Amino acid sequence: MRRDGCLCVSRAGLTHLLRVLPIPRADPDLPVESSAERLLASFGRHLLNERALAESTTTAYLLRARRFLAWTAADGNVTALRTGDVTRAVLRESQSVSIGSAQFFVAAVRSFLRFCFVEGLIPVDLAPAALAVTGRRRSTLPRGISPKDARALLRACDRRQAAGRRDYAVVTTLLRLGLRAQEVANLTLDDIDWRAAEIVVHGKVLIRTDGAGSSHAFLDWLTRQRLSYSVGFALPNNTAELLALMHDDVWTPAYNSNGAVREGAWVAELTGIHNLTG
Repeated sequence: MRRDGCLCVSRAGLTHLLRVLPIPRADPDLPVESSAERLLASFGRHLLNERALAESTTTAYLLRARRFLAWTAADGNVTALRTGDVTRAVLRESQSVSIGSAQFFVAAVRSFLRFCFVEGLIPVDLAPAALAVTGRRRSTLPRGISPKDARALLRACDRRQAAGRRDYAVVTTLLRLGLRAQEVANLTLDDIDWRAAEIVVHGKVLIRTDGAGSSHAFLDWLTRQRLSYSVGFALPNNTAELLALMHDDVWTPAYNSNGAVREGAWVAELTGIHNLTG
């Protein structure tokens, strides 16, 4: 250090300093912005400006669209995308996340593919190739237990005790008559005709009503009676207008009671669009 405050460094010392300091060097092969990122940025503007999605939703969609691109078209060239690419990406995602997360991934991919189609980046709309993810299992016919297991189950009932004799009677009724567990549990002595060797089985009752015919007191009474019930409500005259407010991505296929997809039927969440508290 000189008296005038200037720092004097020898050439040898400066050379040594440059060798040990981590000085970043420019990579001429690294693009400032890749094609994939430009495509995602355009998709994000579409979500914010055209779809009027919230910033948080847009960010979530972009995160999933970026992952989809990394798996199918890392260079951002989506022209060569095929239905098989979309299906494999959905399967890959569903194997590592929860059902809800996989459904969100499908919604984001559908939106992204629809955007690419509208912009002319892909020749056909591949959004339908992102199949819906569901946690439902297709129902199968009930499977009976083997005769060996049935005999072991009966032997496990200690008929020297009152509870054992009751259990033996219940298991025997289940095995011989093929009744449901709840049907056997609802049986009383009055349901048994000992002389005629007959049993009266009470089937399941479902009460259907609408908003005009129900009240909290009525539903409480049905609950105390252990009856199943279903309450509906009348749709307003502007239902079509309300449905038009919902984006395509929120619709998911409807399912029958056996878990199979109902052809041509779709369901969506109306919460926040139609107020039912009035």
